[in-house]
Amino acid sequence: GVTITPEQVEGLSLGAAMGTTEIVAGTEVDESTMYATYAWNGFTVGYKKSEYDAPTAAASDDSTAVGISYAVNDNLSISYNEHTVDVGGSTTDQESDGISVSYTMGGITLAGHKNEMSAVNGVAGTDDEGYEVMLSFAF
Repeated sequence: GVTITPEQVEGLSLGAAMGTTEIVAGTEVDESTMYATYAWNGFTVGYKKSEYDAPTAAASDDSTAVGISYAVNDNLSISYNEHTVDVGGSTTDQESDGISVSYTMGGITLAGHKNEMSAVNGVAGTDDEGYEVMLSFAF
């Protein structure tokens, strides 16, 4: 097989981490995460996969996130992201998505985002959404 390292592909970034914790003495939880991003001509796409492996399936979670952003020019950028969590002990996945826009002119930034989440904590019918518009000044 062929192995490609990030140094060989301009704009590619890869990462991974693993660890073990104990919530209760003698009860280990294995945690791991990995990601990849690729930037090209103002676009950046990303993918992330995380696992929280507890001693029982009901206490274990898996999550996947994907996103894309685009720098329209030096001042304007937009992004869209999705995140799914397979909540242990639930037959319903928690799903989130969001879009954001940011415009900067000199020391002034105008930004906004809209986020939605369904099946919060894996409970069907528990939805949430949020909006924000922000204006900031840098002196």
